Amino acid sequence: MLKSMTGYSRYEYTEGDVTIAIEMKSVNSRYLEMNVKLPRFLNAFELNIKNEIKNRIKRGRVDVFVSYECCDSAFQKVKYDPVLAKEYFAAIDKIREDFPDGFADKISLDTFVRLDGIIKMEGMEQDEDKILSMIIKATNGAIDAFDEDRIREGSNLYDDIKVKLATIEEHLDKIIERAPENVRMYRENLTRKLQEVIEKSGLDENRIATEAVIYADKICVDEETVRLKSHIEAVRKEIDKNESVGKKLDFLAQEMNREANTILSKSLDLVTTDHGVEIKTTIEKIREQIQNVE
Repeated sequence: MLKSMTGYSRYEYTEGDVTIAIEMKSVNSRYLEMNVKLPRFLNAFELNIKNEIKNRIKRGRVDVFVSYECCDSAFQKVKYDPVLAKEYFAAIDKIREDFPDGFADKISLDTFVRLDGIIKMEGMEQDEDKILSMIIKATNGAIDAFDEDRIREGSNLYDDIKVKLATIEEHLDKIIERAPENVRMYRENLTRKLQEVIEKSGLDENRIATEAVIYADKICVDEETVRLKSHIEAVRKEIDKNESVGKKLDFLAQEMNREANTILSKSLDLVTTDHGVEIKTTIEKIREQIQNVE
């Protein structure tokens, strides 16, 4: 079962008058990267959120947004920090002294109260264990919904990769079918040309025949086609696994591309070249899809 690295979810968990909402979204990334934004008074729980994500998500850049709401005003309070306010004013006055011609305007109350830490809404002291429990439940609920979204996209990737693998096999079978005839024709043409050289140079005919066989074998693609078929089967097995397989699939796609390049380099007829180009093009499309697989 494939999972996409891109996904989105939003989940709310409520107990009593408190609601914790978690929004998750992700994009492709080679490794797991997490960015968690939450209210300052919940900062102590950031590591708990990250640990829950690590346990269930293996790759991708995941952005998490946490919000906290309490319907009962008894559990909230507005806090003003007079000491910090005086420090801000002292700093502002010092700036005015240093730049008398640059800051003639007065700072408004609206602007001042927006300065970090002057006025803030805080939750009243509550049971940390209870808050942690709510955050864990909300996080796992968000991950559940997040996984559902990624699995839906992964299902589309799965179907598309299966179709493309079948396309590669069709072209590969055509190459395998033509391979013996290509080798035979190459050997005959090479032997004929060498025969002309023999007649002119007086070289040993048996030695020339042996060299013709050796050079003809160099265009044989049996090994490459066998390995390519093996890689195709390996990809099929990987995409059926219920785990993170993106990195392994990327490696297999690179190996498939390597074999396709070798087959093309050995091709001496237009039909085989056409099939080889189709194989290489399809592999590139698979590699693009794999970049989105966890």
